[in-house]
Amino acid sequence: MKFWLILFLFMSRAVWAEPIKVWKEDVAFAPFKTEHVELLSIVELTSFDKRFGGLSSLMIKDDEIISTGDHGHLFRFSRQDMGQCDVVALRDLKGKRLKKKKQRDSESLTLDETGRLLISFERNHRILPYSGEGKIVGDPIPLPSAVEGLPNNGGLEAIETLSDGRLVIVGEGRKRDEEISLWIEGHDKKSWEKKTITRIDEFRPTGLTRLPGRDRLVLLERYYAPITGVRLRLSYLDGITGKRGDILAKLGPPTPLDNFEGIAAYQEDNGQVRLMLISDDNFSILQRTLVMTLGLR
Repeated sequence: MKFWLILFLFMSRAVWAEPIKVWKEDVAFAPFKTEHVELLSIVELTSFDKRFGGLSSLMIKDDEIISTGDHGHLFRFSRQDMGQCDVVALRDLKGKRLKKKKQRDSESLTLDETGRLLISFERNHRILPYSGEGKIVGDPIPLPSAVEGLPNNGGLEAIETLSDGRLVIVGEGRKRDEEISLWIEGHDKKSWEKKTITRIDEFRPTGLTRLPGRDRLVLLERYYAPITGVRLRLSYLDGITGKRGDILAKLGPPTPLDNFEGIAAYQEDNGQVRLMLISDDNFSILQRTLVMTLGLR
């Protein structure tokens, strides 16, 4: 009886998750520090598994680091060792794998007050509640009608929950837009209040995270040009008013950078707050999956 129970548990796990090997290599960088943050580490993640790549989001839950990919997969890493990773295929409402680009292009994720993973998708703009096994566990989140007007490849780029469980969502928008659209969910969980953030120097939003114990958010923005390369900016954002606060840092060459799209804040046992960023390599041999960690000062 005990043998069959162990076999059943093993097979059940195999149905929804498959462990893959990921290699982690330190990346050298010059010291970088501002009055707000200090760069602590950069590592590159690689894997021979063809599903690994396109990581566009980041969240830290208990002992796990969680990310989603452009091809409809959920990646669950151990916080102690990112070389241990489970891959989960995200499912649709009928329990089938997300296969079409329009359906599987996930961009951001957060945790709601019930413990569900809320995952945002662009092209077909929507936010769906998932279990850690990649199954939808509820109805799609009702969104403001204006979200439908976001461009295919500029949709719900960043989402986060406030301390009371309300959602904050940020649309990437078009390159020519002078303002960034932001919506804050009402207390009734039905209405939305729209805010706008002035776009500065053509940076575009790619990620959002809430600092532990507060409704102070950190907005991740990215700029890219063929000649100058990639640049990043981190800014405080008031989760209640939607107003941009101090700029924490601007990063550019010679710091090793890539297409950073995911960001998560967490607190160490000693009380120190860290920001972790992850880059989307677009499954390109010319790009890398980098994980950057900064300490709040």
